[in-house]
Amino acid sequence: MISVKKKLIILSCSIIFLLLLSGCTENQKEQIEDIKKNVTNSPPVAIINADGIIKNPPEYLNMGILDGVAYDGKTIIFDASDSYDSDGDSLSYEWIWADSSTSTGVRANKVFEIDDVKNLDGFSMVYSVTLVVSDGRFSSLASYKIGIIPEKIKLYFSDGELLLNKPDTYNEKIRIGFGKIKNTEGLEYILTSPIKIQNCKYVASIYIEKPRFSIINKISFTLINNSGETIDTVEDEYGLPDSIWKEKTIEINGEINQLEELKKIIIDIDGFSIRNKVDIYYGGVKDSNIVFDYS
Repeated sequence: MISVKKKLIILSCSIIFLLLLSGCTENQKEQIEDIKKNVTNSPPVAIINADGIIKNPPEYLNMGILDGVAYDGKTIIFDASDSYDSDGDSLSYEWIWADSSTSTGVRANKVFEIDDVKNLDGFSMVYSVTLVVSDGRFSSLASYKIGIIPEKIKLYFSDGELLLNKPDTYNEKIRIGFGKIKNTEGLEYILTSPIKIQNCKYVASIYIEKPRFSIINKISFTLINNSGETIDTVEDEYGLPDSIWKEKTIEINGEINQLEELKKIIIDIDGFSIRNKVDIYYGGVKDSNIVFDYS
């Protein structure tokens, strides 16, 4: 079986031979040179490198299907400078993004965003990048699959809810009995739809305002999954010197060690107040929030 390339060579040689027999004009000589170049020309080789990706991706990602991983909102520089053409022809470069938009040039910058972390299902958003390299006669393609993950997920505490967007400014008074601070019904903050959280560290910042000489002895902080099971519990206790303040952002640190489907958070505050006035603030500059850090 004769290959297509060999057939082209035989056909081209035949055409050249016939042109030579019939005598060549200058225009025909140029045509012969073009035929020779087309017969001997090799297509370019397209190669993609990327700068701005995570050097040590999280272990939960399947790197067998990805060429690289990056955080959302970060600028990724795609580089085709290692592409080459064995014939030494000058090359042109076109980048085709996942949304079908295009860029040109040997290098191209791209920022990938995650519209809704709920769509991640705990893993990465995968985008395909295609590079088209042309020498004017032939083109070749290369593709790069990049996984985009959040660097951080931030949720805001609101009136009985956990929100992805910061709420309006307001405060919630903790229900207490006479003298003793105890949120008798518990402070529960629920997601309308659960969010899958991979293993990471988290920091909760709770903005509290109280009379200066009211005492907060302990804050219990519990993360609950969609099945009602405890993901993690942190209890911070405070001595008398640590409780002499009027308003303060209290930070609670914890860790998640495996993929979990977060549904709600429960906060318990224990202490003693001489007046029925202990508030947790939401929204504005005094917002209470929790940040899951993947970095």
